[in-house]
Order: sequence, then C-alpha cells, then structure tokens
Amino acid sequence: MVRTEIRPRMHWKLQPLAVLDQTPVVQNTYYTVLDTTKNIRVYSIVLRQSNDELAAKTVYVRATVEGVVDSGGSGDTPANFGKVYLRLNPQESTNYFLTGSAILTLGYYVAMEFKSLKIEMRTNTAPGTNQHLYGYVRYATLELIA
Repeated sequence: MVRTEIRPRMHWKLQPLAVLDQTPVVQNTYYTVLDTTKNIRVYSIVLRQSNDELAAKTVYVRATVEGVVDSGGSGDTPANFGKVYLRLNPQESTNYFLTGSAILTLGYYVAMEFKSLKIEMRTNTAPGTNQHLYGYVRYATLELIA
C-alpha cells in the first residue's frame, strides 16, 4: 500500500504554550487564553483558578470554534484544581462542547483540528483574595515545510 500525502509540503509545527495568568480578576469578565485564525491542532486545554482562601469558584469557558460560540461551566472548582476538555459530542446539536473534570487522565486527549479557535475563561463568583485565573493550551499550527 502506498501512502498518499494529504497535505504535501505541510507539517504541524508545535507552538509555544499559550498561557493566561490573570490577576486581578474581575467577576464576569472573560479573559482570552488563545485566539488564532490559523489552521490549528489542539492537544490539551487546562483551566484552573486559585485564591488565598482556597475557596471553590465557578470557572466558565467560552470557545469560538470556526465562528461558532459554545460555552460551559465547570461547577464549583476547588482552588488549584480543575481541567476543561474540548471534545466531540455526538449526543448534542452542537459539534463541540466543554466539560469540566477534576481528573487529568493520560491517554484521554485526542488532538482536534480547527480552522480557527478562541478560548476564553471567566469566573461568575466574587473573586477571592489574590484571585488568579490560569489557562494553558498546547497546540500546533499547519505550516509550509521550508
């Protein structure tokens, strides 16, 4: 069997980790973790919050995938804890959805490809003392081979 290259002279180039470390935090204000219009392959999205009281806060995420906005909350997220996953959801009318989980499982992730992606996060609860919102996206973009 001969392998046919789908994207001749193209490759997925790993990009620096997209990082959000937001403080101070304003209640109900979205903060951007990643915003790109390049062809993108996402490997993982991790969002979390922390505060000096170690109080649980509700973390919401909004993803704009190829122009379609989807949002979801992770419920009360303990301080320094909480991951959000972007995955296919065949049970819903939308193509993508976000779900919160307290467990980071190796092997769970499957890279997903998009033409454009914007990831934003916020908390709708009153910020705690020294409140932080953290967001991390590991991704690659489709590039021409030099």
